[in-house]
Amino acid sequence: PSQVAVGVPAGIIKMVFALRSHMEACPDHILLKLDFANAFNTMSRLAVLNVCLKVPRWRKFYRFLWAMLSPASHIKGIPALSEEGMQQGDTWGSACFCIGSHPDVQWANETLQTRGGMAVFDMDDGYLAGPPDVVFSTATELARRMRQRCGVHLNVSKCQAWSPTQGLVRTALDAHPETPFQLGAVPGWIRGPGQGVVVSGVPVGDAYFIEFHVQAKVSAVLSQTTKIESSLRLVSPQNLFALLVYCA
Repeated sequence: PSQVAVGVPAGIIKMVFALRSHMEACPDHILLKLDFANAFNTMSRLAVLNVCLKVPRWRKFYRFLWAMLSPASHIKGIPALSEEGMQQGDTWGSACFCIGSHPDVQWANETLQTRGGMAVFDMDDGYLAGPPDVVFSTATELARRMRQRCGVHLNVSKCQAWSPTQGLVRTALDAHPETPFQLGAVPGWIRGPGQGVVVSGVPVGDAYFIEFHVQAKVSAVLSQTTKIESSLRLVSPQNLFALLVYCA
């Protein structure tokens, strides 16, 4: 089933495992990563309230959200009015985005399931898996629905596709020249090894693609660790020692 909101690491692990297992079991399918531009700030408040009113479990929050998301609402500490989208720093922002987009995500999942695929979302990061033709058509229609109903636009420059079957994505993209999506790959590698997509921060793809992203992440962590160590050594050696003991 579609996972509309995944807010904890365990949920992300389950989502990555589900997508990876699906692609291993269906090598003739493709995995398409969707990205929506400035999604939270452009989500229609009217769309959120309409869905909230229709869903029984959410109906009790309708009056509260109506007051919180009323037009021209004031934001404490910011000399401006917030008239659309989820307010910056609002703890309800993620939940409101998920409930607002849920009807369209649910439609995409049900459509793909008829062909053995699925739609999985981590808030505004969406992933569609299934045969190339139905994935491309579902993604295009999903983008139209969310743009029309929610005011959210698909950022096609960041939408990438991958398949464990070498050459399948390139063949599918060539067969659908109207499709604006790209092949997911390590920068500079468009053929051969180094293909995949990043699912909620976790690389899913061939061995070279995974190794590239793991190494990049390790290098970034080591760089930050070095900076923290240098700062704490001068400010508080005791805190540095505690950090090494309990976090190493």
